[in-house]
Amino acid sequence: MKWVKRWFANKCREAWEESRQDSEIPVSKSRGLVAIGGRNFDADGGLSIQLFKAIGGRIVVFNNYNEKTDRHVRTTYIITDEQEFEKELGKIITLESLR
Repeated sequence: MKWVKRWFANKCREAWEESRQDSEIPVSKSRGLVAIGGRNFDADGGLSIQLFKAIGGRIVVFNNYNEKTDRHVRTTYIITDEQEFEKELGKIITLESLR
C-alpha cells in the first residue's frame, strides 16, 4: 500500500510543478526593456490601463484598488477620432497619476 501513497505523492508534486510553470510568463528583452515573468505582480501605486477600439474613437479604462475602502475603482474615458490620441492620452494619464 505504501507504493500507492508514494505514486500519488509523486503525481501531486508533478502536477504542482507543471501548474507553476504554466503560470509563468517568459522573460524577454527588447530595445533595452526587460519584461518580468510571472502573473503575480503587485502594482501598488501604479496605473492599470486598458485601451479598447470603438466606433468613432477609443475607450481608455483605468483600474485602481483603494485599500482604505477595499474597493476597486474603474474610471472610463472616451477619446474621439477627431481628437489627437497621443495628446489626449497624455492628459488623461497625467490626471490619473495626480489622483
